[in-house]
Amino acid sequence: MKVKSIEEAINSSLKEFRQKMPNDKMIIYNIVEMSLNQQAIQFAKNDLLIENSINAKMLDYSTDKYVFKFLVSIENGRTFIKVIQWKLEKKSNKKIELLNLMSGQLYEVIP
Repeated sequence: MKVKSIEEAINSSLKEFRQKMPNDKMIIYNIVEMSLNQQAIQFAKNDLLIENSINAKMLDYSTDKYVFKFLVSIENGRTFIKVIQWKLEKKSNKKIELLNLMSGQLYEVIP
């Protein structure tokens, strides 16, 4: 899918996922592997931008949780954003499990 910016790709991916999974209480943890203008991204109130890790002790068992990883790469002067989506399940206070949803997208930035 062609987009005009990295932020547009992230917004589009999050919006499409929320339409498929209409659950107001779900939490989406977002990992972005590149520096960008985070204020331009329209995170919902239950979307969290994480840096390196998720502390299982801080999670509850009842809320649906998902992890989105946005991999930004430049190949031959073209920018691509690959989205990987997982469902996060808390197994204990020290253990979480990520289940690959096999539903990520690939975006190409066309300025």
